[in-house]
Amino acid sequence: MELGLGEQDGHALCEMNDATHAARDAGKKRLSKTKLDGFLARYDALVAEGLSANPAPEHHKRNYLERDSYNLACALRDLRTEATRFAVDLSVPMTNNEAERSLRMAKIHRKVSGCFQSKDGARHFAAIRSYIATARKHDVGALELLGRLFRGDAWMPPSTTCAPRNPCEVNPPPSSKSLGRSPPTIQAGCPALSARPCP
Repeated sequence: MELGLGEQDGHALCEMNDATHAARDAGKKRLSKTKLDGFLARYDALVAEGLSANPAPEHHKRNYLERDSYNLACALRDLRTEATRFAVDLSVPMTNNEAERSLRMAKIHRKVSGCFQSKDGARHFAAIRSYIATARKHDVGALELLGRLFRGDAWMPPSTTCAPRNPCEVNPPPSSKSLGRSPPTIQAGCPALSARPCP
């Protein structure tokens, strides 16, 4: 069965994505010039075919479906650099799923609770979720991470990445007024104090 233009474009992008995964797994920093040029030429040909299949109507405005298909072809043409960046730069993922996954818990919290009770609470929530998300990207599970944290053996990103500022300074403990009790004293002995600063 012959594929439509949208499906062909999707297959082309998926093949590019598979090639980038294979290159990363093989320890390569980029696709070969021949392979990349072939993918981009195929992409351009499919976009040109999509545009030619959606000519401007002569006696009426585009209807809903015509607008959608034409706008998609135009977007793939105008945003070619962005749409194919993942194939040119292997450090860029094909989708933004990872970013959306990192924001998911904040969206769930808002859906369940409606809001945060204080700015301090929101800051602490963001700091904890950011810490867990960063560790997960380094293959450190949340349970192991929090266990180490409570044992006083806090995990820190590898020294090849820029260490954050002291989180005890960035996110000071909430005031006793906001908690209704004495704040915990976490600044002394904070493990981030020994983190290597960015060069």
